[in-house]
Amino acid sequence: MNRARGAPSRQRGFKEKAVPVKDEISITRLPTARDLSRAAADLILESALNHVRSDGRFTLALSGGSTPRPTHRLLAEEPHVSAMPWRDTFVFWVDERCVPPGHPASNYGNAVEDFIQHVPLEARNVFPMPTVSPAASGASRYEAQLREFFGLPPGAVPRFDLVVLGLGTDGHTASLFPGDPSLEDRERLVLAVHGGTPPVDRLTLTLPVLNNSGEAVFLVSGGEKAGVVRAALEDRDFTLPAARVAPGKIQWLLDCEAASGLSKPLF
Repeated sequence: MNRARGAPSRQRGFKEKAVPVKDEISITRLPTARDLSRAAADLILESALNHVRSDGRFTLALSGGSTPRPTHRLLAEEPHVSAMPWRDTFVFWVDERCVPPGHPASNYGNAVEDFIQHVPLEARNVFPMPTVSPAASGASRYEAQLREFFGLPPGAVPRFDLVVLGLGTDGHTASLFPGDPSLEDRERLVLAVHGGTPPVDRLTLTLPVLNNSGEAVFLVSGGEKAGVVRAALEDRDFTLPAARVAPGKIQWLLDCEAASGLSKPLF
């Protein structure tokens, strides 16, 4: 594990620097993708217990894709399922494809299949992104939900306790893609975008929201990600959306294949 401390914490909110300074980065290399999933499930459980103990609730924002699905399944198994404070856990999404919940590409639908339907999590604690048409309407509706849940005054940004993120081979995270104008938005909490695989309309939280989280964790698996992991962590290539995620605390959980392009001194 490597811990790197940067400059003093910057001001939270919409006025973060275009090229952010990471305050604290933890990088952990796991032997296999299965070990990565276990570490991620343990991290979510620990964060949940700590926040419920200190704040009375735990707010979690999930990503989709194939990498986090084994982690989600572990949350529905022992020892996690009995230890998680489900009554005080509130689940949101970082991004979503504008497809029906039953579609194989639905982040919400996959999460329901993997763990939500198997754990004592009440429906009122689950906040899927509305995949209505037009997508911009869904973005506005989700932003309104966030403002109501977090009790936000005008101009304020929600603070999720933990945001779970993935990494695309092009450096995208959430549904924030390289070169997309959404990366420069400082006014909205949720945006409608188009792209990715499959190339469909999507909803995504914006960088100000991700950067205002208490903690972000990247889950990255596979040798095809090794080059972009190095570009984000060592080369500090800020054209990559993932490199611009900079809350006060970030953890990167990598399996050995994803970490294979990094310098050994990082571990």
